[in-house]
Amino acid sequence: MLYIHIGAQKTGSTTIQKALYDNRAQLRKNGLTYVDVLPEDTNKVSHYNSVRGFFSAAQDEVGHTERFVAQIKDPRQDYLISAENLSNWPAMRNGQAADDYVALKRQCLTRIRAAFSGHEVTVVLCIRNRCDYLKSLFKQHLKVNIQMSRSLDHSLHQFLNRELVRSDFAQESALWREFFPRVREIDFDAHRRGTLVAAFLEAIDHPEIDLADVVDQNISPDWTSLEAQRVLISTGAKQGEPDPAKRARFNEMVETYVSNIIRSRCSQPRVKAD
Repeated sequence: MLYIHIGAQKTGSTTIQKALYDNRAQLRKNGLTYVDVLPEDTNKVSHYNSVRGFFSAAQDEVGHTERFVAQIKDPRQDYLISAENLSNWPAMRNGQAADDYVALKRQCLTRIRAAFSGHEVTVVLCIRNRCDYLKSLFKQHLKVNIQMSRSLDHSLHQFLNRELVRSDFAQESALWREFFPRVREIDFDAHRRGTLVAAFLEAIDHPEIDLADVVDQNISPDWTSLEAQRVLISTGAKQGEPDPAKRARFNEMVETYVSNIIRSRCSQPRVKAD
């Protein structure tokens, strides 16, 4: 059996991946191989880079993915790969609409199915409340974004134009089921308080494995820190340490604003990304 954990982002993927990577020997003792990345891959914990070739026309990335897939060769063996980009790639380009994303996704899934045609496949998808998911993903976007922005509001609307179509968990699950009928969903909201890894192990048919030293990873910063970073990138102005009371009020204000915008946009008809 080949188990493919496709994320999604901000549903505990990094926590799961770190737990799996740190306990590779324990997994092997239980007949499960957490597949090694290629030696030149600097990201040793997840298979994010290993699967990029399924979504890319760049020959170096396609070749990298082909060499990675070649390691998964024994259909009698249980393998596990984990790459959260599998659930939100391909990226939305300017002017593309929901139908464009779906068509491109099907092309990618066709390549993935062909690559693993010799294996039985179980797909694992972690889902969560859509508005909470988008809010957390927006924080991640601000955390890693190094582009100038005139305001947090501007960044938010650009982000939503790009991500709304890719945040539809029901659509994502349905697309994967077209190609791999065995898709298992984990409710992140029900397991985020310490039981997520155990729920994941049950989803991959190995509830007997006890993984040691599981620590939550990639916890989102607060809105004050993210806004200070945005201002620094956009203007070069470094902010001082805020007053704790003002920081709390700002965090609450932005949390309410962002939540309301996301709820409003999720209820609107889909539009083309811009």
